Amino acid sequence: QARERFASKLRLNISSNILQRQSMPEFESRLKSILTPASGGLCPVFINYQNHQAQTEIELGIEWSITPSDDLLFELGRLLGEENVVLHFDQG
Repeated sequence: QARERFASKLRLNISSNILQRQSMPEFESRLKSILTPASGGLCPVFINYQNHQAQTEIELGIEWSITPSDDLLFELGRLLGEENVVLHFDQG
């Protein structure tokens, strides 16, 4: 699939506001349940976390690299908001 071949990374923007809507264990469980079926792909996943004091970007381990399917992007969009799920592509 072209999307997987040319996707350079998946960035998930997670703010403290998103985490206020649910407990951390619930959020972690939901995120893991969405990422797990797509894991084993070639696209690395980055989490860009921001609160009122700081911002950081973390690359998840290679075991969390995903295959960026429509279902995955849809479910992540439902969890985080579509604007917070960004699939980057190589320019080459």
